[in-house]
Amino acid sequence: MPVTVAPAGYDLVTWAQDVYADVAVDGDDAGETDLTPVRLGHSVAFDWAIRAAL
Repeated sequence: MPVTVAPAGYDLVTWAQDVYADVAVDGDDAGETDLTPVRLGHSVAFDWAIRAAL
């Protein structure tokens, strides 16, 4: 796989920890306790945000 060196700039990183089936896709984790883990082979909506680290 080729590697390209680019000028310094922003990096985009996606990090997922514990994926649950009954999460409200609203950008926060308020009121999301006792959640059900996603079962193997199933899919759910992905709740994510972009944060600029300055």
